[in-house]
Amino acid sequence: MKKAKKMTSVDIAQEYIKKLIIDGQYNENGFLPSEGQLAKDLELSRATVREAVRSLEVRGFLSRIHGKGLKIVDNSINVVSMSISDMIAKQSNVLEDLFEIRRLLEPYGAERAAKLRSTADLKELNDYLFLMETAEKMDDAYYTADLNFHIKLAQISQNQVFASLVNAYSNVMEDLIIIHSQDVSPIEQRFHYHRKIYFAIKERDGEKARDAMTEHLRAAQGNKIFRAANN
Repeated sequence: MKKAKKMTSVDIAQEYIKKLIIDGQYNENGFLPSEGQLAKDLELSRATVREAVRSLEVRGFLSRIHGKGLKIVDNSINVVSMSISDMIAKQSNVLEDLFEIRRLLEPYGAERAAKLRSTADLKELNDYLFLMETAEKMDDAYYTADLNFHIKLAQISQNQVFASLVNAYSNVMEDLIIIHSQDVSPIEQRFHYHRKIYFAIKERDGEKARDAMTEHLRAAQGNKIFRAANN
């Protein structure tokens, strides 16, 4: 299994800010302390804190309001997401349980995506497919494309709670993808699991999309390397 990534100063700043949000340490209007105050509290540079804030902005946790400061966005959903993410991070034997959750939730997400997808959504999904189908080996680019395909499906579902749950377990999901993807050649090029899901969504066939996702996750969970890694 991939080794845990060593936390950088930016990671530390992000975790600190997330804890402030979870613990409710913001004012009545939902604003956090200033970047300068955060840098002082963390004994880190403002540039480091600014990079951490920018990352949290991209992920939808914060919004920078000119002249006012850092405002929490969709706080209730994001606190749930971050709490689940923290819980997963602290559990040592969570992968198999998480796979069961994926098999419950993601077929539903694929079914909704088939009904709600746009042309732009299809293009983005197809871009991720292209990366998987043209990869020469199972490398970081392949794993990232695989992960982003699933995250994008959750976003297309337009269910905020579901999308937040997928975002919360996305880091662990990357480990799952790597575990069940170890092979001599890219799995997508031989079995086309994601392509089947994509075509069902393109055809707006929710039942077929749900079944294709179920097939994909069942095959992934049954992969002999995944079983070996958890024995």
